[in-house]
Amino acid sequence: MRNFVLDNASEQERRLISRAGGDRRASPREEVKLPALLVRNDDETFACTIVDRSRDGFRLMVADEVAVPDQFLLVDILGGIGHEAQIAWRDGGFIGARSLTRHDLHEPQAGLGAILKRAWTRALT
Repeated sequence: MRNFVLDNASEQERRLISRAGGDRRASPREEVKLPALLVRNDDETFACTIVDRSRDGFRLMVADEVAVPDQFLLVDILGGIGHEAQIAWRDGGFIGARSLTRHDLHEPQAGLGAILKRAWTRALT
C-alpha cells in the first residue's frame, strides 16, 4: 500500500516524518561493516564492528563479554579516525553512541588522541 503523504512530501518533510516516527537522528545514517577498536580508560582494546554511522554517531556490535563504559574511545581502523564517544543506548550486543570529538589519526595527536593513535598503530602492525 502506498503512503500518499510520503509519496508527495519533499525530502525535508520526509526526514521530519521519519524522525517523528522514531528515528531521532539529526543526520542520515549509512550502513557499513567496518572493523573497529573499542579502547577503555585503561588503554585496553577490544575488537568491535561499526554497523552503521552518521555524522554525529554510530551503532556498534560488541561481544557480550565486553563491558563498555558510558564514555569510551573508538578507532575506525580502516578510516584512521578516532572518536571520544558517549553511549546513547544499549540493546544486547549493540551499542548506539554519540561522537563527542573526532581525531584524524593520520595527524600528530596529544592527550586522548595520542591513546587513539597508539591503538590504531598497533592494529595496523
